[in-house]
Amino acid sequence: MSLRCLCRLVLRALPKIFALTLSFRKALQTGGHVHSPVIEAAVLGTELPELPVDILVNILALLEIPDLVRAGSVCSSWNAAYTSLRSLGMYRRPQTPCLLYTSESDGDNVACLYSLAEKRVYKLTLPEPPIRSRSELHITNPITGEQIALPSVTTIEQVKPIFDDAGAIQKYEFSQYFGNEVINDPSIHSLDKLRDHLYVKASVFSDPSTKSYIVVLIHNPICQLSFRAGLMVRRLASVS
Repeated sequence: MSLRCLCRLVLRALPKIFALTLSFRKALQTGGHVHSPVIEAAVLGTELPELPVDILVNILALLEIPDLVRAGSVCSSWNAAYTSLRSLGMYRRPQTPCLLYTSESDGDNVACLYSLAEKRVYKLTLPEPPIRSRSELHITNPITGEQIALPSVTTIEQVKPIFDDAGAIQKYEFSQYFGNEVINDPSIHSLDKLRDHLYVKASVFSDPSTKSYIVVLIHNPICQLSFRAGLMVRRLASVS
């Protein structure tokens, strides 16, 4: 639905929304002067009908995500429209970019999201354990805190887990070889330090043919390439 059509529908519904009397509508149409107390009496004296859900859903679909989340908290009917918009996968509005970063002045589990549209910073609490203290990669929705584990770091050929007596991973052994060439002797790293020696860059790409995702990882030694296809992360792709 175009914005122009949406505006027409909203304007057409205004008399029903405000339950205006015939004389009050005539006064508006003829340009008559109406005092604000009269308007208040006309509006507050009646129970206001609600917008049809389909119209409300289309209106909410035009909002930026922060405004959309706020709108979903206004009342039960708006929350129902907000929930429908999410569950039906109808929200496709391009978003003004945001800058996601961390700050030493905040805790390990805090991420900062700077909204260019609103020119303000939101502080988001990330799930435990702190992302910067683990070497296992995850896709995380910073808004909801939901996360999906990517293939384990131990699926990389050069990484071997070291277990404690209870069978839990305690450390990693990182063997630095490429093909048949040994670059350095194996090194031992704690759970939170391997990432500093292993990862170069990780990227996620959508695969429309299978409705899944492909994870591509550039890692040491010598910037080797690993990937995993068929990753299902559709839950995190919805608006929350």
